[in-house]
Amino acid sequence: MEVNKQVQTRVTSAIFYGAVFVLALFLAYWRPLAASLLWLVLASLMSKELANLLDIAEGHPARWILRLQSMSFLLFIFYGNAWTGLSGNGIFRPLQPILSRDQGLILLLLFLIWQIVCSVLQVIASFLDDPENGVHSGMRNVVGGFYLSFPLFAANAILFLVPYGWTWLVVALVTPWASDSLAWMIGRKYGSTKVFPRLSPNKSLEGCVAALLGTGVLYIILYFLALLEVALPFYYVMGYAVLGICASLFCQLGDLYESALKRAKGTKDSGELIPGHGGILDRFDSSLFLLPFMFLVLAIGEFI
Repeated sequence: MEVNKQVQTRVTSAIFYGAVFVLALFLAYWRPLAASLLWLVLASLMSKELANLLDIAEGHPARWILRLQSMSFLLFIFYGNAWTGLSGNGIFRPLQPILSRDQGLILLLLFLIWQIVCSVLQVIASFLDDPENGVHSGMRNVVGGFYLSFPLFAANAILFLVPYGWTWLVVALVTPWASDSLAWMIGRKYGSTKVFPRLSPNKSLEGCVAALLGTGVLYIILYFLALLEVALPFYYVMGYAVLGICASLFCQLGDLYESALKRAKGTKDSGELIPGHGGILDRFDSSLFLLPFMFLVLAIGEFI
């Protein structure tokens, strides 16, 4: 009876929070900057959970700097083009990026400056609090801030700087759900070989391989259902399969990285915000490695 109640709680939470997430993405189709409201909520909640995992004391300036560092995606709101509403009768528009390549390069430079400033502030704050070990803990916090800031910045970068950005952003955000579900289903039924049992005792080699191959197949299906509108040569289909496999790999690496943070802290979940699931960081850990990877691949594809 207790197991059924836990399952019901997980399903109810997934439906509610999933609906909110989907609504935000649909709003972002017509008004791209609406996505920044979603990133703002995620940055605030995830930075709080990460600060707890990093043992940053309540009220310490490092917490506020960590949150500030994670919010570099706000740079996009300073471009007038970004406020323009999109029109069109298909989910694959616009064909061209919303912001130009030159604007993208400026944003990347500003992102780098933002990270440097926050990094300096983080180290100074930690050093003033603890001159003996402050630099070490400050650098740890800097890495933690980049762990959140780059993925959220990359999410907006995909949306604004990549052709068919909204479509690619949806694909990137759906991929972790598909990869994790495949790994869970196959691993639960056929998994016998454990991988990284100290980090994630329930992960099996069979589930991981199923997720890699299954996500590759999913990307092939997406190619035939949607991306053929781009009129790419047929041999690109294998490229999408490889992209899907790599995307699943980065999802799994992101999950393992957050598991390592939780094991070091000695806790099962990063928070308790989502009943039956844990914290926001628990739900988006896979995306935090995938989003930068997807942006870099798509951006490189535009330059070559």
